[in-house]
Amino acid sequence: MSPPLYTRDFLTACAIHHIGALSLAMWFLLPLYVRALGGSALTIGMLLGVATLASVVARPLVGALLDRVGRRRMLLAGSVANALTWMPFLAVESLGPWLVVWTVVHAVVGGAMFATYFTYATHLTPPVRRAEGIAIFGVAGMAANGIAPYMGERIIHESGFDGFFATAVVLAAVATLLALLVPRAGNGPQPARTET
Repeated sequence: MSPPLYTRDFLTACAIHHIGALSLAMWFLLPLYVRALGGSALTIGMLLGVATLASVVARPLVGALLDRVGRRRMLLAGSVANALTWMPFLAVESLGPWLVVWTVVHAVVGGAMFATYFTYATHLTPPVRRAEGIAIFGVAGMAANGIAPYMGERIIHESGFDGFFATAVVLAAVATLLALLVPRAGNGPQPARTET
């Protein structure tokens, strides 16, 4: 008999991933904000290129932190950081160094969150059902990638960019509250499990 996959912890992890990814996927509309500030296509490309590079370079540090501080703490800290790193955009009113700083910082946090999400999902998934587990878990994030841009465009149309960034903050806060449901027992590094 196959070990259970759809446990309370796994479904909670999917919910954290979905809500957190809704917030993170607002990132796809950041070029609209840069354009509204007067940025050109070149400005947008350079800004997002630098931010993405910084996110990739930071990944090894994220892996080390996951091993050192544990999944629960990283889920909580990352979710809080996601909310906090959206907030400065509410105060950015022109192109300049602060826009670059906060875009890079938020990209690093976003990359860290996805690494954390999938590390935690792998921890929860029985080895013999890992492909199924990661596929289902991945759908939670991919669905958010489809929903968030549409939702974000509607919010920008109705409430402007202040409403857009505030929504991203609220979604990150909800993901943080859900992360509090992650058991403390799963906090520290776990020994590798081998398949037989």
